[in-house]
Amino acid sequence: MAAADDDLVALNDRLEESKEARGVRGGLGRVKGAQQTPWGQGFFLSAKTKWEPAGSDPLYKRFTRGPVLGEAKADADIWRRHAEVALTEAGGEMTWQELRDEVVARRGKDFAQGDQVDTSLWPFMALAYLPEKFLSEEDAMVRLGGEPQ
Repeated sequence: MAAADDDLVALNDRLEESKEARGVRGGLGRVKGAQQTPWGQGFFLSAKTKWEPAGSDPLYKRFTRGPVLGEAKADADIWRRHAEVALTEAGGEMTWQELRDEVVARRGKDFAQGDQVDTSLWPFMALAYLPEKFLSEEDAMVRLGGEPQ
């Protein structure tokens, strides 16, 4: 065990020496000391040489806040089932606007009267979970089988 530790220490020392041998600019390794330039000491070197970790940048936080749609498979199944039932009861086809409103109304019945539920994204979720085969490229109709009947 001691021989393995000695080999590891020796390897670590060799790696450290190779970093030191790269000079003031450091090559691909670290920067060794300050660099003298015509405009003063360390003009091109910033005091902060490392990047901040992902997620701490305000711009990153702005673009990543909010819910992510389509995460839970159970949720997708509920929305899809409501759409299938609404289409079946309507004879197999509806305009996407009518279907969206009907699915949102059906989803609202899944919750008790006093439940606090954010419904602001429901119209988008009702459409987001529609299977692609239900959609038509020729008209604004959503069909249960995807083909005109």
